[in-house]
Amino acid sequence: MSSPERDHPTGPIGDMHGLTGEHWTGGRWPEPPPGTAPPLAPADGSNGMAGMVLGIIALAIVWVPFLGILALPLAMIGAPLAGVGFFRAKRGGLGLGVPIAGIATNVVAVIGWFGFAVAYIGAVPSTPV
Repeated sequence: MSSPERDHPTGPIGDMHGLTGEHWTGGRWPEPPPGTAPPLAPADGSNGMAGMVLGIIALAIVWVPFLGILALPLAMIGAPLAGVGFFRAKRGGLGLGVPIAGIATNVVAVIGWFGFAVAYIGAVPSTPV
């Protein structure tokens, strides 16, 4: 590793906003101590939120004729995202409401999709007239 004096830019504007010596990393993240694993990404609610948004969209379009066919793929992507968000939130100590809402909206959208599929199959005559 190079010395802090060599990595530290100095010039007409000074010492890079007061960052000197050991605090300046030359625009890189500091190296972890030897023998330790890199830190895990902090748990945030992005997976649960993405799952809930996809569930809401799927739930909104499942009732629209012909457009509702897109609800199943959305819900099949949103449900696992919300599930991952649930377990990450549980592990990270975050709120569980958004991932649970995501799981619920996706499950209701899938049930609605299959319900409309069965109703459509029953409504369309199987023999030509």
